[in-house]
Parts: sequence; structure tokens; C-alpha cells
Amino acid sequence: MLRDEKIRAVYSEWLLPLRSVVTGIQSELEKDGGDDENQMACLLNPVQLVLHRCIELVEEKMKGL
Repeated sequence: MLRDEKIRAVYSEWLLPLRSVVTGIQSELEKDGGDDENQMACLLNPVQLVLHRCIELVEEKMKGL
């Protein structure tokens, strides 16, 4: 099991910044709206779903710490 401080570090140093990057890319792709952008957005969607689930799991774990 990961230690408490390691979980918090992963959350704040990796997961949250990555969520901002992925969300920003998704927004830009949706704004451009071309066929290539739509295809890239579709490819990015599973990554975003997994990322959000990881964040949810870490937040649940941190509530119990």
C-alpha cells in the first residue's frame, strides 16, 4: 500500500495537473470542431474517464486518512 504522504503527493503533483491538461485539450478540440479534432477528442475520452476514476478513488482514500 502507498503511504499517506505519497498518495497526497501523487494526487496534488500528478493527478490534478494532468486533469487540467486533459480538460484543456478536450476543450480546445471541441472548440475547433473539425473531423480530426472530433476524432482526437474521441480518442482522448477514455483517458479522461480513467483519470477521473483514479482521482475519485484517491479522494475516497484520502477521506479515510
